[in-house]
Amino acid sequence: MKVILNRELKTCPTFSNLKTLSLGEWCMGADFGPLISFLQHSPNLEKLFLELKLVHIFISVEFA
Repeated sequence: MKVILNRELKTCPTFSNLKTLSLGEWCMGADFGPLISFLQHSPNLEKLFLELKLVHIFISVEFA
């Protein structure tokens, strides 16, 4: 799926009427590829909303 998405985003059209873009964490890969592609193809973008989930990690350490 990731390979197909990255390939399609490279050839996607320009979103010249897009003013607001809301994306979830799926576009936040290690290289931010999908996010960068959307930004490059949206020349008139005024607002960008990123919905990211926070993961809380609790580590308990006991010293004897």
